[in-house]
Amino acid sequence: MASKITKWFGALVATGVASYLSVQFIDLPVANWVHAHPFARGPIKQFEDLVLLLVPLGALALLIGGFYAFAGRVRPRWLETSLIASNSLMWSLAAFFFLLKPAFGRIETSKLFAEPSQYGFVPFHGGYATAYPSGHSAMIASVMIVIGLCHPRLRIVSGLVTLAVMAGLVLIGWHFVADTIGGLFLGATTALMSKAMWDSRASGHGP
Repeated sequence: MASKITKWFGALVATGVASYLSVQFIDLPVANWVHAHPFARGPIKQFEDLVLLLVPLGALALLIGGFYAFAGRVRPRWLETSLIASNSLMWSLAAFFFLLKPAFGRIETSKLFAEPSQYGFVPFHGGYATAYPSGHSAMIASVMIVIGLCHPRLRIVSGLVTLAVMAGLVLIGWHFVADTIGGLFLGATTALMSKAMWDSRASGHGP
């Protein structure tokens, strides 16, 4: 049976291939179609904006967890899940904000429609607002996948919420399809690793 790290590298390669194919054959046609057929962007945008609430909620969960630790109290299960999800979220946020977006430097959709010749990547010349990977996709995946791991009965719901956010980002023209694929992989990575580290520590095998 392949190890978890082998599976992760396989997923990384699959994400790279899927992103490349999307950039070459899918992103432009879909973005142009969305641009020419405006959806109910107001309600979808409001839905997408809710994702940003995860950041203060995650910080609050970490603070509550700290108070439980100071008090020496046993953490309830909902708080355990919240702490794992918050760790995953903050890790994901730091990765795409400070590392991946600047490194990939993908030109965002707004610049594409302002000047159609601007399509592609400018490696190591990006910023926090560049497109790849999608921050919203990474954040929602980093939290929802943890919820699905900790509460298997909620896996379908958490998966549907993640896919809905990814689709909404494309439909309102904030991101290309490839951006959401990259964001999903990042969020899944931080979720799976955060859960594995938490379980390892709980079993006495962690640092």
